[in-house]
Amino acid sequence: MSNHPTIAFATLGCRTNQAETAQLIAQLSDVCAVLPFPEPADVYVINTCTVTHEADRQSRQVIRRAYRANPEAALIVTGCAVDYHPDELAAMPGVRLIATRDDKERIAAEVAAWYDRKLGTELPPSPSQTGHTRAWLKVSEGCNNRCAFCIVPQTRGAELSQDPAKLVDRARALAATGYQELVLTGTNVGMYGRDRGESLARLLDRLIREVPEIPRWRIASIEPIDFPDELVERLADPKVCPQIHLCLQSGSSRVLARMRRRYNADQYRRLVAKLRRARPDLALTTDIIVGFPGETEEDFAETLAMVEEIGFAGVHQFPFSLREGTHAETLDGRVSPAVIGERMARLSEAAARAKAAWQESFRGQEVEVLTERAPEGSPERPGHTAHFMKVWVSAAETAPNQRWMARVDRIEDGEAFATLLTCC
Repeated sequence: MSNHPTIAFATLGCRTNQAETAQLIAQLSDVCAVLPFPEPADVYVINTCTVTHEADRQSRQVIRRAYRANPEAALIVTGCAVDYHPDELAAMPGVRLIATRDDKERIAAEVAAWYDRKLGTELPPSPSQTGHTRAWLKVSEGCNNRCAFCIVPQTRGAELSQDPAKLVDRARALAATGYQELVLTGTNVGMYGRDRGESLARLLDRLIREVPEIPRWRIASIEPIDFPDELVERLADPKVCPQIHLCLQSGSSRVLARMRRRYNADQYRRLVAKLRRARPDLALTTDIIVGFPGETEEDFAETLAMVEEIGFAGVHQFPFSLREGTHAETLDGRVSPAVIGERMARLSEAAARAKAAWQESFRGQEVEVLTERAPEGSPERPGHTAHFMKVWVSAAETAPNQRWMARVDRIEDGEAFATLLTCC
């Protein structure tokens, strides 16, 4: 082991996992150096996902990869897969700690204590961290929904909202480190505050008011049923990013009912119309599951039509994966893998056309770009607009974590390129 304690993180799955990892990095960067995964490190923290069988497989694969990188390292495994099958993961080589959702607060203390025992010396200060532009602000944990395909409520537990005062303090700390965009996230972010007599809209108001240093606030993935009028109205605030990930799952009302989603296709359309009246330039992305039990060709055609009608800026598409212990396990009408594969290909084409049309709407427009790290040797660096469109600008004239006004000149192979105008 090196005299300089090191740690690396691997995160699978949703934005909630990403937010939790970001919080752990903030806690642990005071006691060890954070390295990119999978560089050899003294400790690895693997934040797992169990939303599908493939996610389970990838989680185990990452654990094995960390062990191969340094068989002497301490492996700490957390995330949804831990709550679903802790014994299996605990038995894997190198795993020193299994942290369930109730144990996550112990991770930082356990790492520090382990280093103290291992090294017998004081731990060094945090290394310099540069180039970050966006941070996750986790506002809630757990989910009370019972969608037919989802195991997450069983692994994340009931909804629990964070103290708004602590969230303000956390946001101020993130602003002090230089972040210019904060993303409000959680297992079911739209339900924030219902256990506290609060609401996501009021939290957003307070954050914008009390942390004015942050120029961009973004709402992460949200359910259509969790968008009350007071939250719709907040979209008009110029500090609220005009981009929402609004989960759809299927364009067929019949399939949505079988999924136990608490809305139908027409309700989704009406919400989209309301959102775009509040913010005409709103960009919408979504999730779609292909091949849910009972999905017919007619049902799938309705999904394709919805993608074209809404004009999504991006579609995260997933082939249906049966999870043991979910309601979907009891449903008949399984769709064959061959049919699912064919439908996935058609959906991918429809989603690509919708995204291309959305990108083209920005050609010749001036946009604000928040710049990021440039790939090594690249003459251009990426950044994202408030609409979450990836845009490439000159690397020589910019640095990471700067806001620039730029004009979108061309779209090539699904990528937008822009000419710099002025630094904000």
